Amino acid sequence: MTDLAAALAELEAESGVGYAQVQRLLCRLVAMGGDSIGALVEATGVPHRRVLEVLRRLGFDASDQRSGVGEAGREELQRLLVCDEEPPPEDLAETIARVVAERPPSVWSLDHVPATEATIVERARHLAGRYALAGRHLVCLGDHDFTALAVKLLVPGATVSVVDIDERLLAYLDAVSERLGLGLRLYAADLRLGLSRTLREDADLVFTDPPYSLDGVDLFVRRGVEALADRPGASVLFCYGTAERGGERLLDVQRLLVRLHLVLEALLPGFNRYHGAHAIGATSALWVVRPSKRTRATVAAAGARRADARIYSRGEAGRESPAPELPAEILAAVGPADWVDAADLIETATQLPHHGQRRRWPDAMAVDLGRFYGSSALRVLMAAPSGARLLVVADARAVAVARQGPGQRLVAARFATETVVEPPPLGLLSAIPVPPGELDDVAWVLRYLQEHHAAVLRNAWREALCVLAARRGEACTKNAARSLIDATAMRVPELGAHLLDLPFHRLAVLVGAVEQTVEQTVEKATEKAEDPVEKTKAIPRRD
Repeated sequence: MTDLAAALAELEAESGVGYAQVQRLLCRLVAMGGDSIGALVEATGVPHRRVLEVLRRLGFDASDQRSGVGEAGREELQRLLVCDEEPPPEDLAETIARVVAERPPSVWSLDHVPATEATIVERARHLAGRYALAGRHLVCLGDHDFTALAVKLLVPGATVSVVDIDERLLAYLDAVSERLGLGLRLYAADLRLGLSRTLREDADLVFTDPPYSLDGVDLFVRRGVEALADRPGASVLFCYGTAERGGERLLDVQRLLVRLHLVLEALLPGFNRYHGAHAIGATSALWVVRPSKRTRATVAAAGARRADARIYSRGEAGRESPAPELPAEILAAVGPADWVDAADLIETATQLPHHGQRRRWPDAMAVDLGRFYGSSALRVLMAAPSGARLLVVADARAVAVARQGPGQRLVAARFATETVVEPPPLGLLSAIPVPPGELDDVAWVLRYLQEHHAAVLRNAWREALCVLAARRGEACTKNAARSLIDATAMRVPELGAHLLDLPFHRLAVLVGAVEQTVEQTVEKATEKAEDPVEKTKAIPRRD
C-alpha cells in the first residue's frame, strides 16, 4: 500500500459514514484539473478549513490558495478512488413498485401512511449518495415504506436492519429479502417497550418515519440515538411535516431537538410524498440530526421516564384517546397482584450480569398491555421472571399470539396459561410458573434460553446444550455444541442477536432448530452410554 493509499484508508476509518464527503471532494479535485482551493470549495460546498485538513492529511503541500496536488498526485488519486458514480439498478423503481403492491395492508392505528414509490427510491439514492454506507450499518426504525430494501438494492455492501412492531410486515420483508438475496436483518419490537437489545449502540446511521405526534417523534428519535454507535458522522434522519399553519408544531420539534442536545445538520422541506396524509399536504420534510457530547446522557435520563403508550395520532393508542378504565371484572381477577411496567420487565431481563443484588420481583404481578399491539404480550411473557405469577391485560390478538404456534411452545416452557377474562375488548391472561422438573428436554432448553436473555442466542443455546448433556452425565464441548447450532436453519445474524428481538415467524424456525439440536445431543449421549470404553466427565450446571 502506498503512503497515499494508507492515508486514505486512515481518513476513511476516521470519517465513518461521512467519508462520502471526502470522496466527493477528492473526485471533484481530480475532475477539475485546476489547483485553486477557492474553486474547489465553491464546487463542493465543503468548508475551506476542511478542504485544507483533508489535503494535508493525505500528504499534499496545500496552502490557503493552492491544493498542492500535482499531475502525479491526481493520477494516483484517480487510481485509488471510485469516482464514476454507479448508476442505480435499471429495475430499482420497478422492483420497489412490485414489492409495494404486494405488501400487507396498512394499519390505520399505527399511523401507516405509505410513501410514494418515487419517494422510496429518492430516499435510497439520497442515503447512498450522501453517506458511505458500504461496510457500515443502517438501521430503519419502522419501515412500512421499504426504505431499507431500496437502500440494500443500491448498496449491497451495507448492513441494513429493520425493527418494526408489525409482525406481518417483518415476515413479508423477510420473504422479499430471501427472494432477492438481500440479507436484511429483521427484528421485532414495540419501541414503547424499548429498543431491540441487539441494535443498541451498533448503527452508523438511523432512518425513521415516526408517528406524526410530538410524543411519537420524541420516542423514535430517542430510540434512534440509542441505536447509534459512537462513530464519526453517526446521524439520525427522520421525517416530519405539518400543515401550512403548523408552525407551532415545528417549533415543538425544534425544542425537542434542543432539549436532547441534537445538532440539526439539514432540513429538506417537501422531501417525502405520500399516498394520503392530506392534512399535511401529503408531504413531509427530511430532518438530519447528529448527537452532541451531551446527547447520550440526556437521552439516557429521558429513558428513565417510561414512554407513554399513546404515541400515535389516531386510534386507541392515539395521543387524544382518553385513558379507559379497566373493567371491574379484570380488576377483581387481578386482586392484590402488584402492577408493574412491561418495559421494566424487558429491560431487567436483557441487562448484562452485574455485581450486587438482583432485582426482586413480587410473587404476583400484573401488566397492562391494553394499548399495545401485536406480539408485545408474548415478549413480556418471555421476559418475565420464571418464579412469579403474571397476569397480562391485553386484547384478543395479543392473547392469541401468546397462545398459538411458537409462542405457545416458548411460554409453556415456563408458564401454564389460562384466559381468566375473555376479550373483547380486553381480556386477562394468567400465567402460573411451571416447575422445570416437569419439562421434556426441548422445553427445558427453550426455558433456558428465556432465562438467559442477556446473552446472545448462540451463546445461551450452546450453554443450554452443554448443561443438558451434563444432566445426563455426559461431557460437552463448546465447539461441538456450536457445530450443532450452526447446522440449523437459523441465520448467522440471528444467532448473534438476542432472543426477545426475533420476529414471530423466526421463532417458529428456532423452536424446530432447538428440537433438532436436542435430538442430536440425546443421540450422541446414547451412543456414548453404549460405549463401555470411552469415559466422559460432566460439566457443572450454571442455571
